[in-house]
Amino acid sequence: MSRVAGAWRWLAADMLYAGCMSGGHERHGRGGMFPCPSCRRHYRYKKNLQRHRRLECGKEPQFRCPYCPYRGTQKSSLQRHVSKTHLYGVHPFR
Repeated sequence: MSRVAGAWRWLAADMLYAGCMSGGHERHGRGGMFPCPSCRRHYRYKKNLQRHRRLECGKEPQFRCPYCPYRGTQKSSLQRHVSKTHLYGVHPFR
């Protein structure tokens, strides 16, 4: 294999890793992160940073547990909490 062919193979693999050919999942390089300009959190994927800024950053948690004082910033977090904490209709805070 020639040196040029090896370079092209490396470039294609690096572009795939960085998200250029992966269907829009933009990633900030190897080991790099997308920092939130408002807080100290960092995200590997740009989409996760955008969700953080839209739902979480500088806002009170909006999803409340109907059984206890828990509040979550994402619906999936609340669903996970309820299924693990209040399994089988056990409601310790009622």
